[in-house]
Amino acid sequence: MRLATLTAVLLIGLVQSALAESFASWVKDAEKATRRGQPARAAECYGRALRLWKKGDGDDAKLAAFKAKAGAHAAVRQWPDAIRDLTAAIRLAPADKELLLRRAQAYSATGKPRLAVTDLTKAVAADIDYKEAYFERGRAYRKLGDAKFAKEDFGHACALGLKEACAPAPKPKPSPSAAAPAAAKPAAAAPSDAGVLDAPACFAFLDKCTDDGDSFGSCVSKLEPCERNPVKGCCPEACRKAFAKVQEEQGIGEAEAFRRIFQRGSPCLKRR
Repeated sequence: MRLATLTAVLLIGLVQSALAESFASWVKDAEKATRRGQPARAAECYGRALRLWKKGDGDDAKLAAFKAKAGAHAAVRQWPDAIRDLTAAIRLAPADKELLLRRAQAYSATGKPRLAVTDLTKAVAADIDYKEAYFERGRAYRKLGDAKFAKEDFGHACALGLKEACAPAPKPKPSPSAAAPAAAKPAAAAPSDAGVLDAPACFAFLDKCTDDGDSFGSCVSKLEPCERNPVKGCCPEACRKAFAKVQEEQGIGEAEAFRRIFQRGSPCLKRR
């Protein structure tokens, strides 16, 4: 009787131990860490879960874990790790356009626009109306110096309804008479407060920086905050903060965060 009881207790203990160290249990821990805003912890838990994955857990659950783990790595800008996880996920779902877009954005963030173009071309092949892929590929082509292909992709994205891909209308050139300086009138002094914002100049600085081959994150870090020095080409500090915040909270890459924050009409670009 005692032996039977002891055996039962041991079996219960083994079952509980197995449940505590399972794919599902570590996924739950990872999800908790994500909700608490702990992406590094979430990535660690997803890694443990994947090491314990078994066929019985299902391929869909494995794919979801790789996706989430990549997002956690992207939130802390660990791009090589994010690329590795996205590559593993793509092996499970080769035609998943979202995965291809996300890996392309990670490639762009690490200064590998040519690899980004390859993934984005596959994404467009999977969905010919994938406007986000056209837009990101246009950016990648621009970094590679292929202005013609970049313009073509931006045009596709714009035609499909992605407003930020649409080039602003060119400003009319002033007539010779209008361009002539007024006599005996000194130029108006530029206001020195942070309420003055030349958004087109801010975009021009960022475009030139990315065209020169710098990553989106590097270009944003180089911005001159208007609050400290309201010069031509400055951008509000609120935009830089929003750029970092959206990556951390939503687990997206620099390219996607850049597209969301630094677009015409963005709240952080309003005059204050």
